[in-house]
Amino acid sequence: MAVCDANYKFTLVDIGDSGRQSDGSVYGCSYLGHAIENNLLNIPAREMLPNSDKTLPCVFVGDDAFGLKKHMMKPYPSSHLETDQRVFNYRLSRARRVIENTFGIAASRFRILRRPIIAKVRKVVLITQSIVVLHNFLMKQNASKW
Repeated sequence: MAVCDANYKFTLVDIGDSGRQSDGSVYGCSYLGHAIENNLLNIPAREMLPNSDKTLPCVFVGDDAFGLKKHMMKPYPSSHLETDQRVFNYRLSRARRVIENTFGIAASRFRILRRPIIAKVRKVVLITQSIVVLHNFLMKQNASKW
C-alpha cells in the first residue's frame, strides 16, 4: 500500500501484506489505513481553492475496492451514470494514474518487482523498502537535472 506525490515519489508506504488480498482489505488492516482513519498523519485542514469561495478537504484517491471514507475518494459505482458522474470518474481515474505510474517507474527500474520474489517475508520487506528509498532518490536526482 503506498501514497505518492505529483512528482512520482513515494510519500507513505506500508509494506508486508500479502498481494492476494484486495486493496480495501489491505488498507483496513494496514498501519497506513489505521493512521488515516485515526487522524495520525496531520492531514492538512480544509483550504480555500484559489480564485474561489469553495473550501475542500485534502483527500486520498482510491479505486472502487476502497470504502468511501472522510479522507478517501473513490469512483461512482455502476455503469449507468449521469454525465457529471462519468466525468468525475474519468478525472478521478486520471488522478489515480499517478500512483500507477509511480509503481510502473519503480518496476521498470528494479526488475525484481516484475515477478514474485522468492524469499522470506522479512527479506522481501527489506528489498521493497530499499527499492522505495532508491526510487525516491533517483526521482529527486532526475528532477534536479531539469
